[in-house]
Amino acid sequence: MRSDVSTGRLHAGQIETRRFPVVGERQPSPEARDLGSWRLEVGGLVDEPLALGYDELLARADHELVADIHCVTSWSRLGMTFTGLPLSHLLRQAVPGVDAAFIRFEAYSPRRHDTSVAVDLLDEVWLVHSVDGEPLTVEHGWPLRTLLPSRYFYKSLKWVC
Repeated sequence: MRSDVSTGRLHAGQIETRRFPVVGERQPSPEARDLGSWRLEVGGLVDEPLALGYDELLARADHELVADIHCVTSWSRLGMTFTGLPLSHLLRQAVPGVDAAFIRFEAYSPRRHDTSVAVDLLDEVWLVHSVDGEPLTVEHGWPLRTLLPSRYFYKSLKWVC
């Protein structure tokens, strides 16, 4: 399955690049690199908490999304192809509660940084492991990052757990 949300346009003040710049933290905590114990956990206000190992996640994450990426630092890269799955696919299984208003993502990073988005953006959030046919590099969020193309790239969390 392939989705395309590319706009083909630069936002005001953005400069197009062909590179994929590294911005922010560059290294995860050690547990992000140990795929044998790595877990993606879906919890909080859900009816069915979910925990997936990396191989289980990859078995579901074969969808492609073509999107333009815009960073708050003023670069944009147009028409990037990401491989992963929409978060909504996992949340169908976890079943968010009616009181859930936000989705919070936490990183496998030394400071366990996090971000959140309103639950009404659920259909826009992806979990991705590859870009342009290659696995993400560690500096870009391998083994898994969130992707929210409708927002500046800082909302797309590296090393999600």
